[in-house]
Amino acid sequence: MHNVSAVIRLVSNLLWRKCVILLHSSWSIMKHVLLTLPIIFCFFSCTDEEIILTKGEYRIKKLLYFSDQYSGHPHSYRTYDYDRSGRVIKESFFEYPSLLLFYDTYEYISGRLHKKTSYAGQSGNPQPGSYVIYEYQEDHLTGESFYYYNGDLHTSRHYEYSDGKLVHTWSSEPGGLEHTHTYYFYNSPGNLVVETSSPDGLNIDNIINYYYDDLNRLFRKEQETGDSTLLWAEEYLYSDNHSSDSVVIQYNLDGDITYEYHYEFNTDGNLLSAYGIMAGEIRPLLHNTWMGDLLIEERRYFFPWVGLFPLTYQLSSGWHVTRYEYQKIN
Repeated sequence: MHNVSAVIRLVSNLLWRKCVILLHSSWSIMKHVLLTLPIIFCFFSCTDEEIILTKGEYRIKKLLYFSDQYSGHPHSYRTYDYDRSGRVIKESFFEYPSLLLFYDTYEYISGRLHKKTSYAGQSGNPQPGSYVIYEYQEDHLTGESFYYYNGDLHTSRHYEYSDGKLVHTWSSEPGGLEHTHTYYFYNSPGNLVVETSSPDGLNIDNIINYYYDDLNRLFRKEQETGDSTLLWAEEYLYSDNHSSDSVVIQYNLDGDITYEYHYEFNTDGNLLSAYGIMAGEIRPLLHNTWMGDLLIEERRYFFPWVGLFPLTYQLSSGWHVTRYEYQKIN
């Protein structure tokens, strides 16, 4: 999980719930909703740093976004183009029925993702914008450099490994200033047990501790300040049929339960639904429809929690629907 593929998933915001331990940060309550949504990238895989969106004999061709389950047509949609090796080379976003809003292109060298370029700014005719260059050493992604459209460097992100595991990430500015350091520590089975954050690489301002049961399953996580003051804790309860979490309980610094997240899976281990319990109120969060191992429809329920988290800014509650179209691989 901590090889280059996991790092590409992390830094590209391709959220995969199997990487939840590494990806967890000190987000607000809604992080659980986002991290457990099996969106397009639940099928994302990296093979030698290639971006491939495949599931068995099929790969995703289009995602259609609907305002609710009753809409006759999507308000927007996303398409994917592939090269002969099955790697994504273009990701485009349209306003229904056919107005191109923006797109990204992906370039590879020796089977590795080398450059991502974003085109945006003019609806119907997006122009080249920012781009990212990826750097590697042996089998690991070691750096990302983010550039403005004119070629000026904006910032860089660096990754350091030990025994094949990610142990240190940090950012740097063109002038050499380094900041936003994160350090990862592991136990003998290879589980992440401590994650520390430091703005300057010297003073720790955040600590996350991870605890595992005899089956190496995460059962508790705690976040502390740099002086070891507990901020919150989470407990993970598991069903008998799979190792994925069935219930997540969040506590505040006083030990009171602030939120519960419940997840239901089918016999194949695919997430079917999720709901939350807050202040005694049950709130639906997610409902998925599957055809075998292919996700066909995803419904996400949003509440008018304005300001709680940027991605939850909604003026009214209701289901938002994503439908998936696939292409059979020849």
